[in-house]
Amino acid sequence: MKHFDTIAITRKGLEKELKEFETLLRKNRNLEERNDIQPFLKKRRMLSAAIGHILPISLNPDLIAYEFDLFGEFVCDIVVGDSESNKYLLIELEDGKTTSIFKKLKAKETPEWNTRLEHGISQVVDWYHTIDLERNGPKFPYKFKTAKAQLYGLVVIGRQAKWEEREHRRFMWRQEKTVINSDKIAIMNYDEIARVMRVRLNVPKDKRI
Repeated sequence: MKHFDTIAITRKGLEKELKEFETLLRKNRNLEERNDIQPFLKKRRMLSAAIGHILPISLNPDLIAYEFDLFGEFVCDIVVGDSESNKYLLIELEDGKTTSIFKKLKAKETPEWNTRLEHGISQVVDWYHTIDLERNGPKFPYKFKTAKAQLYGLVVIGRQAKWEEREHRRFMWRQEKTVINSDKIAIMNYDEIARVMRVRLNVPKDKRI
């Protein structure tokens, strides 16, 4: 998709799609990106757009695109935009498995980072690089409505797993410290997405989505 569609998130619609997401996570401990996650989210536009609402970047999503073409170089799985603030969240989806973030090796006590996570982060790094190259070019304001658009990257990967305390600390550190050229790359697992979105839906009525 080369252009954005407009979307209006309603509490009733998001509640329905979030429940379906919670059911998917409850019934399946391991989810494939292409066979499970992508088809599921493409059919649930409010849920997809609301991912942009749960990050601390003050984004109120009213634009969405799937498989968004990034200047002919890369494709973003989902892009969520806020037409008022000109902020956009570029989302990279990876497998939702308990081993997607860490993998245990027989000959090593400390689990290694899974190549799926490294792939997801590298993908966002390439997006940032392409954006940096195109920022002052003629295609940028056509693609993102304005040359002053603010873009953020998110990798969604893995499931909540029973890690050792050491791995929890490692993952939290990487979530907080992954920055490229002063631009943060957010990392969340699918259970976190559902949990934070549920909390946001339960805030007082005058502050709801």
